[in-house]
Amino acid sequence: DLDKLFPEIKREEVGNYIYNLLADTVRKKNELYERRAERLRPDDDELLERYAEWAVR
Repeated sequence: DLDKLFPEIKREEVGNYIYNLLADTVRKKNELYERRAERLRPDDDELLERYAEWAVR
């Protein structure tokens, strides 16, 4: 039982700590996805060149 091992630690503090760890992990993962998407997305000029013929049809 953790309460016996760590009587001075409050459950709420542990809960907040775990929540903050999870929130930080999710934030970092989302930032990674955003950076990857920006790197893979072609710029507007490239898109215009690529689809200019198709848009005229």
